[in-house]
Amino acid sequence: MPATNLWAVDSTGRVHTLSTAGSRWQELPYSGVDLKRVSALPSCAWGVGSDHQVYMYLPQSDVPIRVAEVTYENQRWNPKDGFCARLLPTDRPSWSSRDGLVARYRENIQLPSLGWQWEGRWYLDDNMDGQLLGTEGWTYSVDFPFTYTHDKHWNSMVRRRKWIRYRRYVATDRWAEIEGIHSDPVQEPVVDVSIGGVEIPGGDPDRIAVWVVTVLGRVFFRENVTRHCPEGTSWASVPVPPNSEVSQVSVGRTGLTWAVAWNGNALVRLGVSRYSYIGTEWTEVGAPDADEKLLQVAVGQNMVWAVGRNGTVWFRKGIRCDDLGCRASVTGSGWVKMVGSMAMISVGPNDQVWGITRDDRQLCLRTGVTLEEASGREWKEIVAPLGNAPSRTASVSSLTSLGSLRLATPSYVGVAAERGDNPPPTPERKKMSRHSSHSESPCSDTASTRQQASKKIFRKALQNSTYPDDWPTRAVHDVVGSVTWSWVSGTACTIDFPGALLNWFSLAVGSLPHRARTARLGRGGVRPGHPEVALSPCWFGPKAGASCSLQLVRGASRPLTTLPTPP
Repeated sequence: MPATNLWAVDSTGRVHTLSTAGSRWQELPYSGVDLKRVSALPSCAWGVGSDHQVYMYLPQSDVPIRVAEVTYENQRWNPKDGFCARLLPTDRPSWSSRDGLVARYRENIQLPSLGWQWEGRWYLDDNMDGQLLGTEGWTYSVDFPFTYTHDKHWNSMVRRRKWIRYRRYVATDRWAEIEGIHSDPVQEPVVDVSIGGVEIPGGDPDRIAVWVVTVLGRVFFRENVTRHCPEGTSWASVPVPPNSEVSQVSVGRTGLTWAVAWNGNALVRLGVSRYSYIGTEWTEVGAPDADEKLLQVAVGQNMVWAVGRNGTVWFRKGIRCDDLGCRASVTGSGWVKMVGSMAMISVGPNDQVWGITRDDRQLCLRTGVTLEEASGREWKEIVAPLGNAPSRTASVSSLTSLGSLRLATPSYVGVAAERGDNPPPTPERKKMSRHSSHSESPCSDTASTRQQASKKIFRKALQNSTYPDDWPTRAVHDVVGSVTWSWVSGTACTIDFPGALLNWFSLAVGSLPHRARTARLGRGGVRPGHPEVALSPCWFGPKAGASCSLQLVRGASRPLTTLPTPP
């Protein structure tokens, strides 16, 4: 089985990936924006930034994305001027598409976004069905709708030639901003994004379904997202039932789409097929109980999981995602309460389930999930250490010098900002702020404007928000070596539990970083029966940097301390 990645966002907005073939979290290069949420597939990832705009991350591939822009130059013969661009009123435009239905003047053909670059100039196609054309590349016909030949005849009244120019997508290995729903980016900020639909029965495997939710509870679908058009073309509004504004959405690989409404019930999209990725209508599914309103849903291959507003975890029975035409298959038959308290969950391609604990924001995997026992058995915490973080200053500087990508300066607009909570003034944040103030980013001058406008919009949205503790801004490293997570996406991670992932759940001494780290299994101390491990490097003597002590303590009342790291 090829290696796949688990994606997660820590509480400072940094995005990390954990490979099924590795044992360490790897932080993605910093692209000038902090992420709040992320939804991933093996081919790409989409996310919501701290400025509440939509971003896309496309890993660099050995096969680049190249698209040919094609236009046809059309001319008609007349006795006075010969062949010229003076056409009849009923003719196609002088520059058009192949069928002549769309005008395509060369000077009007522009790059779709700043993520694209031209590879060269316009050139003539000198080949027609394997035959070389003349130096001018003309093909001739009796009239435009007729068949064209490379030779000119006595009755050739029209001619055309084909112009080609290639463009390449260059915004890889970085977060590229997608055009907003409105021209004013702060008019309707985005609060959630989900991608999937790569396995819709009979559908195009290169096409992706992208759904987003705005702060006003509206739902939008990104049209024409394919491999050769990774950013899509436009946003399509998807109406929701009256008094059912949406706070969160999830789409599975087969196109099954669930959403959570402000009233705590779920909405399921009907009519999804290869002919209509967007579906036709919504149907409502009630919450598990009057006192158990839903907070979040996650759609997998053949199951749906949900989290209640009080952290309860629910499993939906009777889901069959491959039978999208049956209402009972996509809505299920009932809720089953599971053990545990989670802040959010994510379901992978083979229905494996990840979750973030509600109390200490640690990442867990649901073990024992099989076809026979779809609900699994227990939650197991992932204790993989962090790898070396990439240079953020170098990443931003390199992107700015390219001038081909719109970058966003880090901001903390959101629910926490509206409540008056400020991000901790860590030295890293201060350094980033100083760097951002001197950045040449095209949108650096709009960060403050977005923040002020977003605060006004959030005053209304907070009254209906289902995320009272959404995206906390507390520091990640509350103890040496520990991380708190705000979001996880397992939709791109295919695993074969448990044999292939033993290195995710055991923290070997040899895998610890060079500096001191502490591995904890819980906040505020060690759980009964589980040791706390503290590795103290020796910073003195002839073997500076070597491991000096390894302590195992059971039932410790507070985390162990380690020797200070030298400056």
